[in-house]
Amino acid sequence: MKKFLPILSAVAVAGSLSAQTTYLSEDFNTVVPPAGWTTINLDGGVSTGWIQDSQLRAWHQDEAGYTSDNYLVSPVIDLSLATAAYLHFNGETNFATYLANHPTSVGDGISNMEVTTDGGLTWTVIWTDTSLASGDTYAPDVDLSAFLGSAAVQIGIHYSGTFAQEWWVDNILVDDQAAGPPPPGTTWVPNLPTTFAAAPFSEDFDTNAGTIPTYMALTNIDVLSGAVDPEAWCNVGQLAPCIVPNSGAFNLEMGLVPLSVNYHDVRNSMVLGIDGGGNPNLNLDFSVIDFGEETDAADGVWVSADGTNWYAVTGSWASLGAAGAWTSVLDIDLTGTPVDTSGQFYLMFQQDDNFPYNYLDGIRIDDIDVSSGSGSGPAYSIANLVAGQTATFSVSGATPFGQVLLGYSLTGAGPVNTQYGVVDMSLPINVLANLAADANGDAVFSPTVPGNTAGVTLYTQGVDLGSGTLTNSLAPVIQ
Repeated sequence: MKKFLPILSAVAVAGSLSAQTTYLSEDFNTVVPPAGWTTINLDGGVSTGWIQDSQLRAWHQDEAGYTSDNYLVSPVIDLSLATAAYLHFNGETNFATYLANHPTSVGDGISNMEVTTDGGLTWTVIWTDTSLASGDTYAPDVDLSAFLGSAAVQIGIHYSGTFAQEWWVDNILVDDQAAGPPPPGTTWVPNLPTTFAAAPFSEDFDTNAGTIPTYMALTNIDVLSGAVDPEAWCNVGQLAPCIVPNSGAFNLEMGLVPLSVNYHDVRNSMVLGIDGGGNPNLNLDFSVIDFGEETDAADGVWVSADGTNWYAVTGSWASLGAAGAWTSVLDIDLTGTPVDTSGQFYLMFQQDDNFPYNYLDGIRIDDIDVSSGSGSGPAYSIANLVAGQTATFSVSGATPFGQVLLGYSLTGAGPVNTQYGVVDMSLPINVLANLAADANGDAVFSPTVPGNTAGVTLYTQGVDLGSGTLTNSLAPVIQ
């Protein structure tokens, strides 16, 4: 909550500075081109041009193989009496290296905002996309003072290129304020669950064994049309047996259907409904394998309050360093966005790409945990919690050569106030292990799980006695 409140205050202040005069406002939520807008195709009619994408934005795709040269042109704006005018918009670029002005360009693409005052006979460039990486987003404020006094101003969103970028534009606003409104979260429209699971929350996919619970929803669509795509592979065991989970027999798989030769862009999403239960500090742990994803703006882990406006809490899948092998991603702070995660919110894992799962592309997710933490304390994880087998309880980031105490409860997730702080375990709380950390601050406990405990939920949390800092809490179900 410490991070959320200043952001909320900034939004409230910005929201109070509403524009004195709005000359144009368009969110592209109905159709592209919207009423009053026109398209100009300068390439002889070959390319598709500007369309509405599945996220309700104006989109121009990469149309490799021929030259695209297309304008999306606004209605006429009367600035004859205006004393100030500015253009604000949200934009996003994919395949940024195909921009002609990129430092390591491999293409000839251009994305411009331009203005005409003579009906399109001449155009003046007022903004040029200089993105450096795929997934770059921006919300510029462009001064239109050079066009004050004209009653015939039109904005042209100009895309051109042969081997070029993809470009999304949204939330066009022309007003008389130098700074535009705060940019909204990125708009995605996945399926949403109907219930919310209480934090601390764990999902190993084995408890449900291929059945989709009410706190989970899956989406598999064709990116271009937004329609359900049977070749978009979003599998938790309901479509086919899972391939080599991190633990147990089930996990989340996302990509194009395995062995497909129909390469096309698909998007897969798993959304979890989470109830933070008043906890102002929630962290996320999970395990992931990346099979070679190209960076895409949709990729990664996101949070949302309403299921429409989403805020990223990780970078792209490639940024997590999980290429080709199960990798633990620990201590992701869920509280650093405008989404209040102390109440009910949505957590989304999303993947967008065009090659088969487990071959060149695809993401594999397992052992998700949402629990309380400071964002900087020791990280606690459990692997292979299976009745009759050897489990591994691991703590990293503790005080070197210090003591780490692990506690557990079988009765619930608390909260309970202890001498170390508020823990996510209900009374009675028992000692699981008292461990000695090594020189790196790592401590490991590897017991045999009793054979008669399958199906039991283990509520557990640790404390670094050297610093008095609690670990994240876990609530896995013994398999």
